[in-house]
Amino acid sequence: MPSSKGREPRNFWILAHPDDEILALHLALKFPDAINFVIYLTDGVPNSATYSQMLRQQEAKASWNLISKSHSVSFFGTKNSIPDGALATSFEELHFQSLLELAKVFDPDHIITLEFEGGHQDHDVASLIATSIATNLDSSVLRFPAYRAVTARLPLYAVM
Repeated sequence: MPSSKGREPRNFWILAHPDDEILALHLALKFPDAINFVIYLTDGVPNSATYSQMLRQQEAKASWNLISKSHSVSFFGTKNSIPDGALATSFEELHFQSLLELAKVFDPDHIITLEFEGGHQDHDVASLIATSIATNLDSSVLRFPAYRAVTARLPLYAVM
């Protein structure tokens, strides 16, 4: 189904870590014909990890190969030496401007990101960055929860 811009829908994903896409699989499947541009803002490898950046990248690419027919993946955090857990202290204005330019060129119909939930700084900062980019582009933002959910039925945090 074409977007309001008369072309295939374009989704610009701003995620904190490789593996966050799995939490938004329902959004990816909502737009089966969309062109997806995916950006991971950190390298996704905590200090205590026994796995490498390369493994995280391979897993993310394999996931997107299953999720979307048309996608491009950027390991922005790895390229810019932004470690897992340090997005709030490592992300700079130059990084923001670079992402904003990428988004302008891509011309997204939706920016998809994590919900600001409080408690996980990388997820919360990714949400703030995506919201700021969407505001600059006058674009819509689709947010999804990662590890906390509040419902009317159960007004407590649910941890996955």
